Amino acid sequence: MRASSARRADGTAAEAGEHLDDEETLPLGPRPRETPAETTRPSPGGEGRMGRALRGLSGGLTAGLLVLTVVLCGVQLWGLGRGNIGPGWTTLAGHALGSAVALFTQLRADRSHRRAPVVGYSLGALGVVLVVLVQWWWS
Repeated sequence: MRASSARRADGTAAEAGEHLDDEETLPLGPRPRETPAETTRPSPGGEGRMGRALRGLSGGLTAGLLVLTVVLCGVQLWGLGRGNIGPGWTTLAGHALGSAVALFTQLRADRSHRRAPVVGYSLGALGVVLVVLVQWWWS
């Protein structure tokens, strides 16, 4: 360690050639970096209680759509293995596309910290899930 990089216990730099007592030396390792308050990101959930609830609802439905897509993929492969047609490739493709779009919008909602983007992306994910369910299950 160079003498110019030595520090006293109060954090001030030691002069070149100055001897520091053992109780004055800092522990080895990097010093924690101080971050100014302007550069710190706000905590997630700054959009309020309703925004968190909407984000949670859309996240749960998006996760359910992903599980449904994986189950449909398994049923399609199982049906092909037994000589049946299964749910069909168009059904599987529709669910996969809807799951990808819903997942993308949900990730954007989870990473936004302002009210308008969180609500917009959450409603977008809810809309995609509802369109997929209405198109392939309720029509």
